[in-house]
Amino acid sequence: MDSRNIAKDIAAVAKDYDYQQPPSLMVKLQEIITSIVRAIHDFLNLIELPSTGSSDTKLVGNLLQTAVVVVAVIAAAVVSVVILRRLQHLERQRKLALGELIVSESTLDSKGWRTFAAKLFQDKSTKEACRAIYMSCLHLLDEDDIAVFAPTKTNYEYFYSLKNKPTIAQHFRPLVDTVELIWFGNKAAEESDYNACLSLLNEIEKAAAQRKSAASQEGLKH
Repeated sequence: MDSRNIAKDIAAVAKDYDYQQPPSLMVKLQEIITSIVRAIHDFLNLIELPSTGSSDTKLVGNLLQTAVVVVAVIAAAVVSVVILRRLQHLERQRKLALGELIVSESTLDSKGWRTFAAKLFQDKSTKEACRAIYMSCLHLLDEDDIAVFAPTKTNYEYFYSLKNKPTIAQHFRPLVDTVELIWFGNKAAEESDYNACLSLLNEIEKAAAQRKSAASQEGLKH
């Protein structure tokens, strides 16, 4: 059989073929992937599983099954930790929304809490010192018949009580904001925070004293 010369046909097709050189980045990426696959393949070849004749397949299956169980246990543990942290975060946010900084009674009065705050600050417990200043403020408001103190009372209830006492409210609100940010937020308490809280407490004490003095003078007139 005579073979047909198709050189001309191939030339006709080739002249319309426009070959595009692939981007160098794609070529490099393909080389990297190939190298990684080859390295993994070589590593697996180095692993020698114990040979037990006809039970090799079963052994490999058991190993894979064990690996899956281990991964599942680790994943479950990670999920549990994430859920627990999320619940703790939500609880902190709930307390922040309610303003529940106080959870138990205390025998200290306003001066006692102020002294305790100074001691905590000296002991480098700045976070607790700021909260102690806040406690001193709450007891001061109660002692001066401005707002009744209660361990479970929220800050919003205090805000409402101080609604008609702007000279005190204007200092109480930033004090609460600072303590809440330190106590429930991610902010680390610093010396400047303690000084700011102490300054606000001083202003509240002055306003409370002026209010008491004004009330006394008004009583003398009557």
